[in-house]
Amino acid sequence: KPLSGKEVRFRIWVSIAHGAKGLLYWQYKNERLGIESNSYGLVNIDNSDTERSQEASKIAQKIEKNAKIFRNASVEKADVAIVYDIRSDLISRLEETTDENFGINWNCGIRTADNYGYKVAVKGIYSIFSRNNIAVDWISIFDLEKIMNYKMVYFPYPILIDTGNAEVVKE
Repeated sequence: KPLSGKEVRFRIWVSIAHGAKGLLYWQYKNERLGIESNSYGLVNIDNSDTERSQEASKIAQKIEKNAKIFRNASVEKADVAIVYDIRSDLISRLEETTDENFGINWNCGIRTADNYGYKVAVKGIYSIFSRNNIAVDWISIFDLEKIMNYKMVYFPYPILIDTGNAEVVKE
């Protein structure tokens, strides 16, 4: 299904609202062949505008017109953080990947598992916060001491918490 101009507009403004200082449009032109042909590029293969490029252009003009406001804008600090732990993510994937939760990743053309515990927990909690307009920050497990600055911290599917991290959580 082609990406609509409305969806592009939403994604751009959400990125800006979350503090993006620049945007990279991938991809600029539609693919000639493949699942993304004529549906995701900012412009058509002949460089003509699409609904997507027109929306991006309108937003760029608004930002340019109000450059001082955007340059000086900042995102309010969230009260809630989600801790991302690549180690728990990897262990969950290795232990829980089965034929039932495999799908095709069209970006690279290989089969991937997207339905294992860690990913389900991350998607679920982020969805709950997002749908309730609760801003969240993401913290790496390797920067765990940063959790001290939040009212609430969520650990999705915490398979592995080493002694040092347990002390930070306890504190």
